[in-house]
Amino acid sequence: MLIQTQSKSGKVIIIRKAEKKDAQMMIDYTNMIFSDPASYSTTLTSSGEFNYTREMEEDFIHNMHEVSKNSIMILAFHNDELVSLLGFHGSNYRKARHSGFFGISVHPKMRNEGIGRLMISALLDWARKHPFIERVELSAFSHNENGLHLYRSLGFREEGRKIRAGRLDSGEYVDMILMNQFVK
Repeated sequence: MLIQTQSKSGKVIIIRKAEKKDAQMMIDYTNMIFSDPASYSTTLTSSGEFNYTREMEEDFIHNMHEVSKNSIMILAFHNDELVSLLGFHGSNYRKARHSGFFGISVHPKMRNEGIGRLMISALLDWARKHPFIERVELSAFSHNENGLHLYRSLGFREEGRKIRAGRLDSGEYVDMILMNQFVK
C-alpha cells in the first residue's frame, strides 16, 4: 500500500504500511499524542502508560503484518513527518476472523485537514480487498464529537454503548460508543 494524496489545504500526504524502520518514530509520535492535552480526553491510554521500546515496537509491526493475516498498521506522512497512525487489529479467533477493530490518531497540527478521513478510507479500501475481512469496528468516547461525526460520515453505525466506560481525570464519566461498518 502506497498512496500519495492531498490534505484539504493541498499538503502532500503519503500513506503507507508501517515498516520496522518506523518503530522509534511511531513511539515518539504515540508519546506525543498521549501527552497532548487536546488528544488526552479522547484516548483510552494516558501519558506514561505507553512504555514500548524500539524492539517491542518492531516486534509489534512484524506481528501486525507478518504473523497476523488480518491486521495492518497504516502511517501518514507530510514532509517525512509522521502525522497520523491507524492500527487495525483483526481477530485471531476462527469464528471472528472476519472482523477487527481500529484506532486512529492525527497529529494536533494536522487536524481538520481531512487526514483522518484519508486514513480511514485507506483502511476501508484495504478491508474491501482483503480475502476475509467483512466487518470493521471502532469505539469512541461519547464526547468525541469530531471523531463521531467523521465515523458516521464514512458509513459507520452505532451498535452499542458501554455506559460510563471511561473516567476522565476530572472525575467525569463518559460512555464508550461502539460502531461498525460491513465492507462486504
